[in-house]
Parts: sequence; C-alpha cells; structure tokens
Amino acid sequence: MRGLLSLTTLAMASSAAVGARGPSCTGPVKSSPNTYWLAEQDHTGNPRGYAPHAGGNYNYPVWRNVLDYSAKNDGSGDQTASLQKAINVNGSGGSRESSGVTRYPAQVYLPSGTYQLRSTLNLRVGTFIVGDLINPPVIKAAAGFNGDTLVYGYDSKNGVPETSFMTLMKNVVLDTTALRPDTKITALQWGVAQGSGLTNEINGGVVGIDNSHQQVNFKNIHFNGCTTAFKANGLGSLVLLDSTSVDSGPTIKFRDSSNDGGNRNSQILIENLSHDNGNAIAEQRTSFSTSRPDMLLSEGKFFTKAQPTYAEYASDHIVNVKAVAGHDVKGDGYTDDSGSLNAILADNAANCKISYFPYGMYIVKDTLVIPPGSRIVGEAWSVISGAGDAFKDASNPKAVVQIGSPGDVGVTEIQDMRFSVSKVLPGAKIVEVNMAGSAPGDVGLWNTVVTVGGTAETSISTTCTSQDTSQCIAAYMVMHLTESSSAYIEKPRSAGRVDQGYMADGHWLYNYNFHNAQNVYAGLLQSESPYMQGSGATQTAPAPWTADSAVGDPDFSWCDGGDQKGRTAARTCCCIIPRGGPFSTASGTEITALSAVEAVRAT
Repeated sequence: MRGLLSLTTLAMASSAAVGARGPSCTGPVKSSPNTYWLAEQDHTGNPRGYAPHAGGNYNYPVWRNVLDYSAKNDGSGDQTASLQKAINVNGSGGSRESSGVTRYPAQVYLPSGTYQLRSTLNLRVGTFIVGDLINPPVIKAAAGFNGDTLVYGYDSKNGVPETSFMTLMKNVVLDTTALRPDTKITALQWGVAQGSGLTNEINGGVVGIDNSHQQVNFKNIHFNGCTTAFKANGLGSLVLLDSTSVDSGPTIKFRDSSNDGGNRNSQILIENLSHDNGNAIAEQRTSFSTSRPDMLLSEGKFFTKAQPTYAEYASDHIVNVKAVAGHDVKGDGYTDDSGSLNAILADNAANCKISYFPYGMYIVKDTLVIPPGSRIVGEAWSVISGAGDAFKDASNPKAVVQIGSPGDVGVTEIQDMRFSVSKVLPGAKIVEVNMAGSAPGDVGLWNTVVTVGGTAETSISTTCTSQDTSQCIAAYMVMHLTESSSAYIEKPRSAGRVDQGYMADGHWLYNYNFHNAQNVYAGLLQSESPYMQGSGATQTAPAPWTADSAVGDPDFSWCDGGDQKGRTAARTCCCIIPRGGPFSTASGTEITALSAVEAVRAT
C-alpha cells in the first residue's frame, strides 16, 4: 500500500462549507433509560455475534456476561476465577489463550455491582472488557489481596508486549482502597500494543497505571487517590489528554527511554489535565510551548471528543443489522452482504437509528456507502472486508467503505469496527472519507482499525509467500481523506482532521502523507518501515507501484536506496504533530515471506 493516511486538500474548520446535505433527521431522541442498550441486544439468537474462524464452532460465544460464568457482583468472596473464565473460554472446553487476535474475539460484559478479587485478573488479546455504562461496575481488590497488580493488561501468552494487540477496557472502576495505604499495588498494568484502548476510572493504589510500552495515548481517565497516577518504564512517547487527577500525588513519573538511556529522549504531551492539589503534574521535566492555530481549538484547547456511548438512548433506537426484515445479512465471511447493508444503513440514517454490527466478518463485493446521519457501533471489532473483482483494478481504485459523498455535510460516527480486504486487491481503497461536519467532531471514527493481511478473514498471508512484491499489491490505499472531508479520528491502528493516537505499519511508499492539507492536529503518530525494505531489499520504492501524482505520491527520485519515509507533507499548512514514534529498522532480508501488510500503499 502507499501508506496508511493520505489527506488531500483537507481543512479543519469549525463549520463546513455549504454542500450536499444528508437526511433531514437531526439524530435519535434522547431519554433517560434505566438500562444500557448494549445489554438488551439479542446475544443468544440468530442475530448474535458470530466468529466464522473460531475452530468451526458455530456456537462460539463472542458475547460473555460474567454473571453467566458464576461471577457474583455483590462485593463478596473471590471472583477472580469466574471473571478469568469468562475471558478465557473458547466455547469448546478449552481456552482462547495463545490463539491469536482475530479468530476468537470476545466482548466480556460486567453488569453493575462490585466484583471482589483476591488475585490478579489477566486480560487477553482480541478482548473487549465493557461495563454497564449506566452504573459502572467496580473491580475491587480485597483486603489481603495476593499480588502487586489488580488487572494485568499485557497478555503474556501472546508473546512480548509489542505483540499484545487489540485489548480494550471501558466503563469499569478499578478500586484498591481496601488495601493499606503503604501497600505496593498497581491498579492496572497496561503493557499493550496496537489497537488497544482504555476508558477507566482508577481508585487508589500506589500506582494507578503502570505502563511499559513505547508509545501510549491516554484520554479521559480519572485518577482518584493514587500515590502516583501514571508511571512509565522505558517510555518513548506519551500523550495524556482530557484526564483528571483527584487527591493523588504526582500525575506522571517516567524513566529514561529503553532505547537511549540517560539522554532524556522520552516525549510527553499533557493536554487538558485537571489536577486538584499542589503536587507536581510531572517530575524531572523540560517543558516547551507550541503555537496553536485557532481552527484547531475549542475554548483555547485542542479540540477533542469523547467516544459516543449512546447511553442516553433507549434500546429501540438501536438496529441490529442482522435482524432487519427483508434484508438478509450473514456476517459469515463468505456471503456478499453489501446490498443488504447499504439498504439498512441508508434507512437507519434517514430514520435516526443507530446501526449495531454484532461481531461478524461482513463481506462486501461492492462499495459500502455510509451516508450522513449514520451512527455505527461494532462488537469486539466487527469486520467489513472487501472482496471481488470490483476492487482489482489499480488504475481505477474503488472504495471498500465510503463515508459520505463529495460535498456531504452532516454527522457520521463509527466505532469499534475493523475494515479489511479478504485477498490481494490492488484497486481497493479500503476507507475513503468525503464528508465534513457542521461542527468539529461531527464526522468521527473511534477505536476503528484498518488491517491488510495477517488476520483470520484474509488469504493475503498465504498468497504472498515470496519476495516477488509485484504479485502482492494487496491494496491501493488504506485510508484517504479527500479534499471535501473533515474528520476526527481517534485510536485507529492503520489515519484526519484531528488524530488522537494513530499507528501505521509497513506501508510501502509512506505511512502518512499530508498533501495539500490544512489545519491538522495529529496527537501521536507511530510508524514502522516495511520489513521487506532496507539495505538488503530486492525492490525499492516506488516499485512495484507507479507513483500517482493525483494523490500526492512521492517518486523517491531524490532518495538513496536505503531511505524510507515514515510520513511526508507537501503544500501543507498548519499541521501539528506534537509526538511521534517513527521506526525504520528493517534490512530487507530479515523476513523472506511477505505478510501482505508489507505490500500495500495508502495515500
């Protein structure tokens, strides 16, 4: 692929220019429901989430209510084993441990109440931990807790922390207040990697969050009564946004980067932090100030927007796409669902409904159009995967997922989804954003991942088995933000107007290309070079692609053979990238078989 993100003539404005309008619907009607809509969905019948690659088990449970696994939420006993079982089971008498990220997805639901633990709870890759948003549950360390960590986010069964992908926890309170004040306890050890997310409140503890990985973006976290709110070991880059520290000690403590000990090269951005006492926000700091374009600000601060929860809407505002009469949707990784899904999304947008995608692998052989007025929620990263001849022609690329049409203005919100291609498709533009909003954040993506190869639903990894990259042009582009678009993008792995934590790996021409773009804030960008490039590469960029000037591709005519671009900007104004983690480490001969991600270009 060219790379992950291409922004073409993109301007972030407080209001969009008048253009084509979406449906007249102004949004669902808010109420004050007593129950969380997510818990009221059909998680056992035909419309439930279905994992096509879970060892052939049709009844594999994507959704897990911990009460169904003998957990008690009355604050009694020891619920560690019950919660661990809900996380681990594979539905066939075994465990999901060491089973990869995308074959055995799990969304583990905790109803309101208090779950007392006497030992550490271990999370797994490919797992959502979700609490009742109306009345968030509490995971509480019992007096006499055995261990130094309440919740361990790093999945040691999946290798080193850098491979602990796609783990998420939200709407859960972690409470260590029952322990003695001098107890050395960490509420959450969060040594995770790409595609992971956290929306939590941390109560008590010597350390609220102990982080041990290279790049991290934290937002909307409430620390309460922590001796140290956030501790980083060997930190590379940190962004801490929109968070609160109450009755706590220093908010941030960190050591030297593990890559360059002693040189203080860790990068930290603190934005919109509320701190209630005179203790230091950060110790051992060198501080810098930056200019801020007005169009990127809200009340003097960089604009951010919390991931929508839709907790203010009753369950009758939610439409399960697998339960719509007259429109058969399978999500089975085989059937073409594009026709039915396009009809459902258009109808839901026009009628102020929220589209819920239970887990599945939804194959689309034609473009899936997401119109203005759409609100989409997935389950444990539900998959939309492009397939078929429509996406094969690299000279005439076509969007797999198209968010609005050029000139559209309105609201579109997408969260907890994954977009992909099912095989080598040189003409696939996996995501194209054309819409703009009337206000900042109207067009937004949260916790939405784009992958190319290496996942259960694709044949790319088995097709690309040699260094002949000409046969492995897996996609044309991962994400394209066109000249009429303006978007807010948060926590994707492969991306806009505003980026809050974005990661791009292994794209051939570049990982990020800001072309004719204006007023862009990219809070934390990570990139890694393709393993097939470097000093020992058999081909150098742009080969096997032909540089396309229409999307701002560089032709690399000025580069030495060993150079690699992590990000590029041309004819671009007011682009702020306060923190980044670009890695160019491959030598071209370290890996002899392509894993498909190495041969895609995105602009």
